[in-house]
Amino acid sequence: MAMKKFAFKLEALHEYRRRLEGMTLRELATVVERLEEEELKLALLREIYLKAAKDADRARAASDIKGLRLYADYVEGLKRHIENQGRVIDAFRREYGVKRDELSGVSRDRKVLDKAREQGLLRHIKESEAAEQKELDEISAAAYIRK
Repeated sequence: MAMKKFAFKLEALHEYRRRLEGMTLRELATVVERLEEEELKLALLREIYLKAAKDADRARAASDIKGLRLYADYVEGLKRHIENQGRVIDAFRREYGVKRDELSGVSRDRKVLDKAREQGLLRHIKESEAAEQKELDEISAAAYIRK
C-alpha cells in the first residue's frame, strides 16, 4: 500500500500569506531606502547651513551690510528647508513604524499557518506509519495462520 501524499487544506491561504509577507517586506525596504535618502538630504542641508552661517559671520566681521543681508536671507531659507526636511523624515519614520508593524502581523499570521502545516504533516506521517504497521501486522498474522 502506497503512502497517501500529504495535502494541507489551507495551502492556498498559506501561499497567500507568504506572498503578502514578501510584498510587505519589499514595501518596508522601499520605505527604509527613502528614509535613508531623506536623512542624507537633511545632513547635507545642515552642512550647507553651517557653511552659510560661517560665511555670514565673515560678512558681518567685514562690515559688508549688503552681503550680510543676502547671507541672512539665505540662512533663513536654509533653516526653513531643514525644518521641512525634518517633517518629511518624521512622516517617513511614521510610515516605517506602520510598515514594520504590518510586517510583524503578516509574519505572525504566516507562522501560525506554518505551525499548523507542520503539525498536520507530523500527524499525517504518524497515521501513515500506523497504517503501514497495521498492514505489516496483518501480513505477519496471515503468514502465521498459514503455517
